[in-house]
Amino acid sequence: MAIASLNFYSRALNMDTCVEVLLPEKRLEWPTPREGKTYPVLYLLHGHCQDHTAWLKSSRIAWYLRNQEVITVFPNGDRASYVDGVLTHRYETYLTKELPIILKNWLPISDRPQDTYIGGMSMGGYGALHAALTYPEQYGGVIAMAPAISMYDIENSPEMRAKGGPPLDDEDANNNLQAIFGGKENFHNSNYDLYNCLEHFRAYEGAKPKIYMCCGQDDFLLEQCQAFSQKATEQPGVDLTFAVSPGMHNWDFWDREIVTALKFLGLLPEEFERQ
Repeated sequence: MAIASLNFYSRALNMDTCVEVLLPEKRLEWPTPREGKTYPVLYLLHGHCQDHTAWLKSSRIAWYLRNQEVITVFPNGDRASYVDGVLTHRYETYLTKELPIILKNWLPISDRPQDTYIGGMSMGGYGALHAALTYPEQYGGVIAMAPAISMYDIENSPEMRAKGGPPLDDEDANNNLQAIFGGKENFHNSNYDLYNCLEHFRAYEGAKPKIYMCCGQDDFLLEQCQAFSQKATEQPGVDLTFAVSPGMHNWDFWDREIVTALKFLGLLPEEFERQ
């Protein structure tokens, strides 16, 4: 793969921002003309306390996709949960509406929903689910790795940190959530609440993206993920696969399980072996 860094102005965010992009490249073959060819695209979101370089720095995603014909995009979501926040920037509008148009001006990205995928881990898993459940007509598949279903229901404790949770400053974390969601009472049963988004997704009558969720058996978010997956799989027309395997909330788990997730979406061949 070739790695490109793109810096540009976003009208949705009203500021300059950046993405990292993995571009298809068959290193051992001479380039050949491919006029009009387009590629599937995977938007892969980082977690809380990270940035758009996290997947490339902390996983082997570039190695796994080195021979695959897919464009992978790593946006910067700050600490904003990829939604249009109450007092934060419009990351939902940016991610789901503006960014695809910007990138299609520069890159040979397919316009077809069945060629468009979104995924992420932790906060990025929440963002991927929120985008796909809110705009099911735009995506063919979703990866949600240990998604933070509700950041309001995470207890900042030694036990949480022992299971991979980040060290949080309570005042700063609470202020950040307040700025994004407008308070816990405003989060639940709102368009920020994934359970509420699930009802919209269920009622959508068009083709829906399939969803792959996974979580480590020692992850502090396991109970949240289990509860959400159970609720989702009870809904008619929701194609969600949930897998629990050894691991906790860290890159050892995400780097291993992204291979399974990419196979689930058909972006890696079944015979691919992680080495």
